[in-house]
Amino acid sequence: MKRFFLLIILFYSSIQAQNVQVDATSYTPQQLVENILINSGCVSNISVTNSVSGNFTDGMKSFGYFDGSGTSFPFEQGIVMSTGRLDNVPGPNNSLSDDNANNWGGDTDLNNTLGINNTLNATILEFDFTPSSSNIRFNYIFASEEYQENNSNTCIYSDVFAFLIKPQGGTYTNIAVIPNTTTPVQVTTVHPEIPGGCAAENESYFGSFNNSNAPINFNGQTAVLTAKADVTPNTVYHIKLIIADEQNYRYDSAVFLEAESFTTSVELGENHTFANQNPLCPNETLLLSPQTNQTITGYQWYKDDVVLSGETNSTYEVTTAGTYKLEATLAAGCNATDEVVVEFSDDIVTNDITLTECDLDGNGLTVYNLTGNDQTLLNNDQNLTITGYYLNETNALNGNGAIANPDTFYNTQPNQTIYVGVSNNYGCVSTAHIILSTIQNPVATAYLSTCTADSNNNGYATFNLSDADNQITNSIATSVNVTYFLSEEDAYLDNNPLTNTFTNTIANNQTLYVRVANNDGCYGISTLELEVFNTPNIPEDSEVIYCTDIYPATKKITSGVQTSPYYSFLWSTGETTQNIHVNQPGNYTVTVTNQYGCSSSRTITVSASSMADLSYTITGTYGNNNVTITANGTGDYIYALDLGDYQEEATFYDLSIGEHTVYVSDTNGCSTSSITFNIINFPNYFTPNNDGVNDYWNVIGDDTSNSTINYIEIFDRYGKPIYSFKPNNIGWDGTYHNIPLPSTDYWFVVHFNNNNNSYQNNFSLLR
Repeated sequence: MKRFFLLIILFYSSIQAQNVQVDATSYTPQQLVENILINSGCVSNISVTNSVSGNFTDGMKSFGYFDGSGTSFPFEQGIVMSTGRLDNVPGPNNSLSDDNANNWGGDTDLNNTLGINNTLNATILEFDFTPSSSNIRFNYIFASEEYQENNSNTCIYSDVFAFLIKPQGGTYTNIAVIPNTTTPVQVTTVHPEIPGGCAAENESYFGSFNNSNAPINFNGQTAVLTAKADVTPNTVYHIKLIIADEQNYRYDSAVFLEAESFTTSVELGENHTFANQNPLCPNETLLLSPQTNQTITGYQWYKDDVVLSGETNSTYEVTTAGTYKLEATLAAGCNATDEVVVEFSDDIVTNDITLTECDLDGNGLTVYNLTGNDQTLLNNDQNLTITGYYLNETNALNGNGAIANPDTFYNTQPNQTIYVGVSNNYGCVSTAHIILSTIQNPVATAYLSTCTADSNNNGYATFNLSDADNQITNSIATSVNVTYFLSEEDAYLDNNPLTNTFTNTIANNQTLYVRVANNDGCYGISTLELEVFNTPNIPEDSEVIYCTDIYPATKKITSGVQTSPYYSFLWSTGETTQNIHVNQPGNYTVTVTNQYGCSSSRTITVSASSMADLSYTITGTYGNNNVTITANGTGDYIYALDLGDYQEEATFYDLSIGEHTVYVSDTNGCSTSSITFNIINFPNYFTPNNDGVNDYWNVIGDDTSNSTINYIEIFDRYGKPIYSFKPNNIGWDGTYHNIPLPSTDYWFVVHFNNNNNSYQNNFSLLR
């Protein structure tokens, strides 16, 4: 049992050792500042003047000591100030730090500094001090639950903090800012790109998003940052460290101050690192010299925390990578330090190339595209950039006098060397070289001709340029590639080669340029002459009508052009005359060919027109009857009602009761047909219950004095005759042999006086 208990203790201790530990009671605010944060003999008269913490019911504070030794946290120990409970700071990061306390307000100085007015849960440490040097600095990390990976809230929300410093009687300056700016450090000002949310902001100062095993209980944190201030020696200064929630108490944040990092310093300048995008270039040196207005009585330089023997001068020249520190002894008898990290970028590795172009006149001078081999020059290194092309190396290194037209450069001497300026991402410069060479070979001229694409005869046609390949290569023994270009310059530079399918851009006659190349590059330059012949100009396709009622008589169709000794004709029927005669519908195509072998064709469509076979459909209601005529035939038809005007529409509207005739005429003049119909109306239902309303069923609207109706028949749904009557009869009373019939649907047929026409439909009997 004892061994099991010991195992539990050891396991718990191991878990604790992985996370930052905090202590709210062992140190007073004065001890936290004087014994933990500050480590400099050049800082004196340290006095904490104010501290504000969350007033939690169990006595827990919102600030105190932290111990990060043995964890992955960048600081081994220091002070932590939070917008929530101190005991929520330690990891792992598996819960939301989200606290509040009664009457825990914000801070006016913080509001004024950041231009806001809604802070709360402000944790504050204020103290006075007197520096003996002209610079002070300390290191810190800002962490927050507001950091949310791949969440757009990171772009919107942030708690706030500030490090405010002022001389006695002066005004505050915030030194918790992005280096070399006045921008305060916040979640919204320091973060990587948030996909779908916002672009990266000052990403080089962002540390990480934290997983559940992080040693602190916050979702993300910045990199180690340094707060700096220029001060006047032997002057009392007041510093106010503040962190607070903004808008509400949700999602806490904290700032960690590294132990013993509050110290006086002498400014050596910025780090030259890849992270800062400013490493030194190969073979570059950096002269370090303290930038201070105070008296320094002694110097000792260090590299990577090792004393540089004999380096006790006010300057030091850096030639290799490392961390360089100056320990300066001030006149006050204390030491001030600063250090600079120096990294060197890699050597720029390039390739030299030779460009070979054709030279027609053999003088070694021609036109080159200097830009076509950039990736070869750059050794395919995506981190390198060409800054320009130059006539000498000095200009290439200094970036002066770049060649203005590198893609069409005409060399000034045979085998000329061009110097290419190359830079990396950090502004380091080197050079590559291009040697310009020429070659000369004779190549035959080629010819192609064709006909215009249509009878517009505009002088343009489409060529297959590869048809000229054999004319060019027949006289060349070696295997070559042939390409075609619009201009001689493009042919030399191998720029903008044409595809094999090419439509001339100059009417009738055009010269193209041919580049012939073998495996060694350009073999020779020549020309291709294009010529476009006109095609016969004939009318477009047309249609003629053949009235079938005149068959077997014929109709003449024509090619559309006059006879000429330069033209020949061929019809799809095999006939070879200018015109032919036909009596059958169909497509007749004629091809007209001129003396150049250029042909044009047109098709005459012979369409049949016949008398229409008519039917009609009546729609609508009483007083608003319409009729639509259906004309089945091969003609184009127009319609007239009762000898009225003809119209293209086949529907007539609002027809009166009675007999009507529609005449259908072929617009091609071939024939006219007619159809007669009658318009009546009828009630959809009736109610024969002897109440004097709708007791009888009859057609509606018939002129009984001049009726077109002969008689009307009533049938049940099975086709059994029930009743018949003349149109002047009062109608059907819903009985069969005086016996009332049941409610259901019944059918009727109206027989008209002429042509045995009839009309049928159905209605309902309702009781």
